[in-house]
Amino acid sequence: MFPVAPVIRIITAPSRLPANDHNVNRLTISRQPNPRYSPAVAEFLDLYGRTSKVLRAATEAGMRDLGLHVGQNHLLAALWELDGQTPGQLAEALYVTTPTVVKAATRMANAGLLFRRRDSADNRLVRLWLTDHGRALQPSVEAQRAELEQKVLADLTEDERKHLISALRKVCQAAEALQPRS
Repeated sequence: MFPVAPVIRIITAPSRLPANDHNVNRLTISRQPNPRYSPAVAEFLDLYGRTSKVLRAATEAGMRDLGLHVGQNHLLAALWELDGQTPGQLAEALYVTTPTVVKAATRMANAGLLFRRRDSADNRLVRLWLTDHGRALQPSVEAQRAELEQKVLADLTEDERKHLISALRKVCQAAEALQPRS
């Protein structure tokens, strides 16, 4: 189903009303397809949104089993790739705000996954560093993500998987191009 725009018709002339209707004015709202929306685009956005929510819930359940909150796995992955980044660098890489990273980092520091240290060259900056516990989670997090990916893509052929990944990369690049970057 694709988005529709309400069309409002106001009937004011009593002669146009049914004979048994004593109302002088009547408001009728009918729903008609909105010509600005393509059914294929609406279907893609609806399906992508639904898929994203379902996968997020499945990922959250897997991360919860590891003692993590949703999104913390992304922050850990960014630090596994390059430890000692600033919250601003991480926010830019993860397409979130710096306060979001700071809040997650506080929670993760309290859980013993990372710690903060002032930058040695610029005391105004704070860098986030993984603890041994934070580094030790890498194999478990990656295994959980690989297992979820395998289950979700199990019904696709190798060729379908390649096409899906290629198409999603293009969609992601187009979506990223829409985002203002600082």
